[in-house]
Amino acid sequence: MGQIRRLSTPDLATLAVGGVLLIAVPFAVMAAGLQTVPSGLGGMLYASMPVFTLALTRLFTTDEKPTIIDALCVTIGIIGVAIIAGPSFVVNGVTGAGAGVLLILLAPLSYAAGNVWLKLRPSVPPLLLTAGMFGIGAILTLPLSFALEGGIDVNSVLAAGGPLFALVAFATALPAVLNYALVRQSGANMASYVMFLMPGFAVLYGATFLGERLPPSAFVGLALVVSAAVGGEALSRSRAKTKRP
Repeated sequence: MGQIRRLSTPDLATLAVGGVLLIAVPFAVMAAGLQTVPSGLGGMLYASMPVFTLALTRLFTTDEKPTIIDALCVTIGIIGVAIIAGPSFVVNGVTGAGAGVLLILLAPLSYAAGNVWLKLRPSVPPLLLTAGMFGIGAILTLPLSFALEGGIDVNSVLAAGGPLFALVAFATALPAVLNYALVRQSGANMASYVMFLMPGFAVLYGATFLGERLPPSAFVGLALVVSAAVGGEALSRSRAKTKRP
């Protein structure tokens, strides 16, 4: 598509850090955390990414200075996350599902940092950036998987070839391209709103295919997270309009 070019040093830095923050860390910790946490709960926790994005955007970009309202929105979002995650810690502490919750929360935090990083960096063509970041992610995670989990079971990989291809192509690579394009066009905060679709589908699929049932408190926490992120973005846009001549 005409997007291959010679990579400059800034491009390589963008790929390297993006590969760590957006690929290696989120995918690894989500895969580990979901071994002990219901998929619907995992989706809700991942939906906290816009709250982390709001906080990191205010701290590390020059678009707007942090305000008391921003701090309030972030605080409400964190309270929502605590309500979602609370029961797992009450029952399990920092073991089992409690540890899984902590691992999953690392994913939206890392992804938020990655989105802010991409916003601050010089533009790189989306397909080239996506290929580079996934390459970096593979370079980092594949040796680690051999060290921690042993060799590849070829028969298992072949048996799961169809689902693996769907996960790679339609649930990973394509969304990554679209996400980066959205970050460049609409900003990190607005792009992070697509995360609000994840808990709905995660809860629906978990209930339909896995028989999962989540406590009402999880939905209360999710409502606080969504309200905090949407409120922060609405205030940001309102302030931007007042600054225009």
